[in-house]
Amino acid sequence: LGISSGDQSLRMDFIANAGDGSGVHQHDNMIIGPQLGERFSKGLTVECWLRPDTVQAIKRILTQWHKGSWNLYDPKSFQLGATADDLPVCGLVSRTGVYLLTGNKRMAPGYWNHLAVVYDNNGQANNFKMLLNGEEIASATATGDLLPSTAMWVLGSTGTSHVSEGFVGEVDELRMWSVGKTGEEIRSGRFAHFSGTEPGLEAYFDFDSISPFGEVADK
Repeated sequence: LGISSGDQSLRMDFIANAGDGSGVHQHDNMIIGPQLGERFSKGLTVECWLRPDTVQAIKRILTQWHKGSWNLYDPKSFQLGATADDLPVCGLVSRTGVYLLTGNKRMAPGYWNHLAVVYDNNGQANNFKMLLNGEEIASATATGDLLPSTAMWVLGSTGTSHVSEGFVGEVDELRMWSVGKTGEEIRSGRFAHFSGTEPGLEAYFDFDSISPFGEVADK
């Protein structure tokens, strides 16, 4: 069951390597259209609900994918993931450089966790931050507009071979905003179910309906 009112969520899973030379781990992913990358400039907020399984491995949650560029501590574009012990890690690239956050609190395996990342190019200190269940768990001061890009966004494992470490568990209420939302807005809206027409809401996946072909509607 998902966290939203529609009671549906997206299950991200993997098939373990049999160890007999027949292949490698295969992880699920979902491709999101590349047009999103040109909508984020002055600000970005990414938020979602996650219920991770107990998997001791690096987890790629959401990536603006440039082939061969995923690195937990050296991002080449936006990437959101978690360490093997479930500490959220996020990186982004602006016109002035690379910025990285590592959370100081872990997501709880087997439970729903609300994770949000916010960047607001407003000239203020600590304008790049990460919140877990409404609590700020990391922040840094960043400058510069985000770089426009037509690179596709990937939820879960990156790459067409599905062999990269992907998030394993359930995902719900994935929202991507072109504004940097405040901590209070994150806290007050995390349990809400949106229409999809809210100002600045560029992509919204509630996973309440998945087509027979595996397609998920962007509300």
